[in-house]
Amino acid sequence: MNFISRFIPLFRIVVGGVFLWAGVIKVLDPMAFARSIEAYRVFPRPAAFFLALALPYVETACGVLLILGLFRRPAALSASLFLTGFIVLVAATIISGLDVSCGCFGSFSGKADALLLIQDFVLLGMSVMILLGFRDRLSLDEVLARRRQRPPA
Repeated sequence: MNFISRFIPLFRIVVGGVFLWAGVIKVLDPMAFARSIEAYRVFPRPAAFFLALALPYVETACGVLLILGLFRRPAALSASLFLTGFIVLVAATIISGLDVSCGCFGSFSGKADALLLIQDFVLLGMSVMILLGFRDRLSLDEVLARRRQRPPA
């Protein structure tokens, strides 16, 4: 087991927990999330409402799969793509001078600022490590793979 492999379960729980928390909060109040999306001035109103209805469920599913370690590579790829999109959106917001709440965690959200960019880059790094396929003996994927390899009794 290499050094990074020891941290993969922690990375899964951290990234998965953030996605699960963010997704559930948005599922509970899609209108607030739609207003947050609109505040970025990137998407037209109909697109903002569609995203507000769809994205939280994908985030929630991604979070659950990461925490369980089930389909961890596809879940990590999804998380990485989400985080890359968030980073681009927040960077564009900072450059344009917009003063908006990130909308990530409903009423618990902070400003879309440099600190948020740093947090997203850290989460992206963790997600990429999961995606790269370092062994994770505690993931459900690994447990199921070991079970399939056992000879029948």
